[in-house]
Amino acid sequence: MDLIFEPFVGLGPLKIGMSKSEVESLQVEISGIGDCNYQDGKLSAFTIYPADVEHLIIAGEDVLKMDKLSAALHFANQSTDYGQAQGGSLYFMDLGCAILQFESPSREFLFFARGYHSGEPLREMTPYSIESYYEDNTWEE
Repeated sequence: MDLIFEPFVGLGPLKIGMSKSEVESLQVEISGIGDCNYQDGKLSAFTIYPADVEHLIIAGEDVLKMDKLSAALHFANQSTDYGQAQGGSLYFMDLGCAILQFESPSREFLFFARGYHSGEPLREMTPYSIESYYEDNTWEE
């Protein structure tokens, strides 16, 4: 299944604001759904494991067909408000998504509602600083 991301709306049939029972019924159809967070009984954030998903379409491009650095730069090119958490994760606050541990083999994608807080300060980044961080911290696969 092609999962197409819409900022602050959701991913394919999985939508921000769904009830827990609606999300649980979709978990049968969509593989790769990880942690789900709820506020007032409504889905506010969720992760996707890329190894379990065939296609993940962001701004018209399948980011799972890109190498990790190209995928991170693709997100950065779509965003004007992004930063890096202390653990290396990249948050794209104006898109409602993040790449958790983007340089590691076990990266995850996080999608979230407006007003989401990463829980830690974000360091301002540029495409150049993303590349430099990736080159300095690439994991062996």
